Amino acid sequence: MRSDSDVRDRLFGGGLVLALTVVLSVAAVLAAIGLFLELGSARTVVLTQRPTTLVASQFVAEPSDHETTVDGDAAEDDPSADPGGDHADVVANHTEDEPSSPADTSRESAATAGPKSDAASAGPGADEATPDGVAGQKPEPPARVRPTPGPRGAPRATADLPIVMYHHVGPLPPNPDIYRRDLTVSPDLFERTLARLEEQGVETVTMADLFEHFAGGNALPKRSVVLTFDDGYDDNYEHAFRLLEQRGMVGTFFITTDFVGRPGYLTWDQVVEMAEAGMEIAAHSSNHADFTRIGPNELRRQLVEPKAILEHHIGQRVRFMAYPAGKYNAAVMAATRAAGYQAAVTVQHGTRHLPGSAFELRRVRARGADRRQRGGDRHADDAAVLAPVSE
Repeated sequence: MRSDSDVRDRLFGGGLVLALTVVLSVAAVLAAIGLFLELGSARTVVLTQRPTTLVASQFVAEPSDHETTVDGDAAEDDPSADPGGDHADVVANHTEDEPSSPADTSRESAATAGPKSDAASAGPGADEATPDGVAGQKPEPPARVRPTPGPRGAPRATADLPIVMYHHVGPLPPNPDIYRRDLTVSPDLFERTLARLEEQGVETVTMADLFEHFAGGNALPKRSVVLTFDDGYDDNYEHAFRLLEQRGMVGTFFITTDFVGRPGYLTWDQVVEMAEAGMEIAAHSSNHADFTRIGPNELRRQLVEPKAILEHHIGQRVRFMAYPAGKYNAAVMAATRAAGYQAAVTVQHGTRHLPGSAFELRRVRARGADRRQRGGDRHADDAAVLAPVSE
């Protein structure tokens, strides 16, 4: 006969095994159900690479963070960006070097810009009588006819046309130095240049037209030229813009945004008027800094901020940059692309352009009153009248 203790051991031992078996079975069922539900509602996350979008507020200027690498190809500098600049120093290879201008961090907003008066917006000669004898009116300039965009074909691999670089278009000031003379083309000579273009059947086009050509859109005219104007001087409005407008021609104006509104430079009202008249507005940095000698944060600011400011004022996309004084290197080109620009121009001489070299496009420099050979520069005789236009 079994003792009471043996009976209890058998009962509780078997019950414990049964209880554990039940618990484990239930847990396995619940785990399977949970796994099924998790798989049924699983989400797949796909990571895609997006181009960096930069905004001015993301960056803080670091003027003390300097890069010492200077691109040896940038052989020609623009000494004329800041009216307070000292042009006494000339580097050994006879290129003009501009000292850095002090950064002016203040920004002139559209709200603070004074409204244009009727007389100012009408431009020179608004009160003169027209040939019909009606005072206060002037004939409408011929409108620039842009080709209607059509379906794009195969991308094009090259374009051969001059991208001409101007600075001042106006009369010389009293006692100009050698650099101002070299950078200044008289209104009379500029007008003769435009007349010559018309006579030879050369059409003015924009940087945007050039890249539409590359993309397989409308082909460039058989004979064409891009006229560019660096820095944003006020004589660009008074003379270059007016003469272009009178002939239904177009130019590309690279604006240094910190200088807008200063004496000797364009106002925002003038920039807006030029854009509305069909001129192409592009960027030329905030304060004409040497892009190869500033830190990466300041470089981004000098690229992003002018683009945003110009787009705010003119209400159009700004796609192109002119490197200040032509200074650039691989890091500068990469930062320019990252800032949202489509291309950039240099001061290197040439007329053949490739879409793969969009951030180092070459130009032909239009020289002014002082055309003397300096330092063996083989391009010193690139006069304000155009170099031969390619067929």
